Amino acid sequence: LHTLFPYTTLFRSRRVEIIDQLLLPHTIAWETVSTVDEAFAAIKSMKIRGAPAIASLAALGIAAELLAVLLSGSSSPSFPLDSLSNPNELLALILSRTAYLLTSRPTAVNLLEALTRIEAEGTLAVSEGSSGEELARRVVDVAVQVWSEDKERNQRIGDNGAKWILAKLEREGSIEKGEKISVLTVSGSVARAPGGDRKSTRLNSSHHPD
Repeated sequence: LHTLFPYTTLFRSRRVEIIDQLLLPHTIAWETVSTVDEAFAAIKSMKIRGAPAIASLAALGIAAELLAVLLSGSSSPSFPLDSLSNPNELLALILSRTAYLLTSRPTAVNLLEALTRIEAEGTLAVSEGSSGEELARRVVDVAVQVWSEDKERNQRIGDNGAKWILAKLEREGSIEKGEKISVLTVSGSVARAPGGDRKSTRLNSSHHPD
């Protein structure tokens, strides 16, 4: 798992945190997701919305359970420990979980794309003779990439939006050139590893540029 070192927060906790969007805007409540079933429930109930956020949560739900098996040496709800010794069995379990997750929001294009990537990587790993542990690690890698790529896209959207607002205000004379203001841009799903002593990966929809 050393190739995923930047994602040590997810490794340490094997869980994800999401904002329950059903309670917005009056209440901000974080909910923990650590299994595929919990990810399914959050998507199905619309606690998390927005195609990229849905895809990220589904992918990280799979990653969280696989990491739990890899790092704790015990079974997770979706993946028995002994499946690590049988890559074909593990792949079958992964494919059943991706098929299940897709039914949470069948029309979400990003969800289908993310799950297809996971399925393709798992199938390729088995065809190349990977062990069960190697298969699990490769699937985790792709799942985390889904989240990371979305985070980077939304970071760029937020940065560009903030720059546009600042430039517009400067042109209008509302602020002095070079003056700094606080700008909040909403740009889909942004996942981040929180600071302090919180030990989970968070999914939210806010970007705060400097």
